[in-house]
Amino acid sequence: MRRVRMPASAHDVGRGYLLLALAAAAGTLANPNGWRLHQHIFSYLSNSALLDRVAEFQSFKFHSDGAFQVMLAIFICFAGGFAALAAANRSAFCYRCFLMAAALRSARALPIAALLLTPAGKRIDYGGSVRITAKP
Repeated sequence: MRRVRMPASAHDVGRGYLLLALAAAAGTLANPNGWRLHQHIFSYLSNSALLDRVAEFQSFKFHSDGAFQVMLAIFICFAGGFAALAAANRSAFCYRCFLMAAALRSARALPIAALLLTPAGKRIDYGGSVRITAKP
């Protein structure tokens, strides 16, 4: 079995992530449109008249048919956030509040919040974490 060599310090890990982020940023320019694609996306997302007509960026309509299931999922997500606060887990509470604020602001974030914050999604969110430690 081959041993995997781990970085010696957190500084090395940070440098690796920084290089990866720079390579990813440079890779977005390697398309036929180059930097003009970034310019187009920025102009699209800053056009408020256009975004007002796109349903994904608007708040969910709670008076529509089938809204009860969505409201129930939101209630379960909020209950989990306050349960995390009662258990003195402030980071989980802040994480849940951030996702719920995004879900209430935009209908696009509702499925993400429902997937990550409901008890079924908790196994996806926290259950698969693996801790790797560096050995000298």
